[in-house]
Amino acid sequence: MQSKTVLIVDDQAGIRVLLGEVVAELGCRVLLAKTGAEALQQLAERPDIILLDMNMPGLSGIETLAEVQKQVPGLPVLMITAAEDQGKLAEAKALGAVGCIHKPFDILNFRSTVEQILK
Repeated sequence: MQSKTVLIVDDQAGIRVLLGEVVAELGCRVLLAKTGAEALQQLAERPDIILLDMNMPGLSGIETLAEVQKQVPGLPVLMITAAEDQGKLAEAKALGAVGCIHKPFDILNFRSTVEQILK
């Protein structure tokens, strides 16, 4: 997995750093963004997967996901959320999200999920 690039998008710095450390331990290159707009700029770096917070100021996770799928159709996007809004989860899935992890989450489960998507 050392040739894989993972873009982590979350408005909370602590979450970005923690997830970045876990992904780096997998041997992946890590890109970080704190907003949906920053994430869209990072698409030029050709990430293999995006880990995307659903609830962010500015462009929401859903809006960012929709734009990602327009620009790079089929790019795997794993949503991350603390909310249990089934409507938003269904919308994310309809837009092509490969799954969703709920905060707070178990780091080992998170790591395993990312590894499975990257394979």
